Amino acid sequence: MDILIRPGVADDVPAITDLAVTTYIAAFGHSFTPEDLAAHLAHNLAPTNVARFVAEDVVLVAEVAAEAAMRLVGFVQFGTAGPEYTPTDRCDQDLRRLYVLGEYQNQGAGTLLMEAALAHPQMQAAPAVYLDVWEHNHGAQRFYARHGFEVIGTRRFEVESDAETSLDLIMVRRAPLTPGPSSRPSPAPGL
Repeated sequence: MDILIRPGVADDVPAITDLAVTTYIAAFGHSFTPEDLAAHLAHNLAPTNVARFVAEDVVLVAEVAAEAAMRLVGFVQFGTAGPEYTPTDRCDQDLRRLYVLGEYQNQGAGTLLMEAALAHPQMQAAPAVYLDVWEHNHGAQRFYARHGFEVIGTRRFEVESDAETSLDLIMVRRAPLTPGPSSRPSPAPGL
């Protein structure tokens, strides 16, 4: 199966919305009351919200050829880290979403999306990349750890009814320190 990664565009909003809602319900729907799930989806994954994040953030989509057309099977969204992470640099990034349809998970789409995101110039310039992951989503935690993310804290997940919820783990991937001109060792005398 060949997977194509490309930038998301406004025409992708309906497909991204459908994919986001489908994958979110499959992964987390059982952990919400029906009312809280409906409120969360309406607040975060309605077509107007998806159109906004496609316009404001970087969105990369994964597609596969299906029945003489391309089918969107996943996407990654990232942008400037917000104050909830207490970023130390204005270039710090927030990996906001990485969703892959269930039937395409464990087939490389998530890895290709993550690699494309981390190779993006905006991410390359980031001293730190943050993300949140549900404390019970162990597969996602392992995936992010394989890509250099480590847990640095927790945050309560907020729902519309303010009911007690599980926690999200806050993870970060820090850019390796690169030596500057003043930190280079001096050449040995006579060389």
